[in-house]
Amino acid sequence: MKELKFLKYATIVFMLFILFWVSFGGYILGTQGSKEDTKIVQTERLIKEESRLKAELRDAEILGKFWNSKGHFIVVYNSTTKAPEIIEVGYSEWQLMDIGELY
Repeated sequence: MKELKFLKYATIVFMLFILFWVSFGGYILGTQGSKEDTKIVQTERLIKEESRLKAELRDAEILGKFWNSKGHFIVVYNSTTKAPEIIEVGYSEWQLMDIGELY
């Protein structure tokens, strides 16, 4: 019976320790992160991603290329529909094409 009482109190003390450490452990160790630092890093990442994704779209420009079990494909911009189109090409053609070239 004494072991069960000890186990009950030890569990309560352990849970209080975990609750305290989760709440204040970062402040004790000095490892808490500043919210401003994370916002700056996030905005820098967004700016880098946006600058990488922006492209001057010209008619018949190859925007990307990929392959899967169905064949080899290129993504080409069509200025009349103002949207990219996926075109299937042969493997030898696909190897010679680069992104940014005209199709």
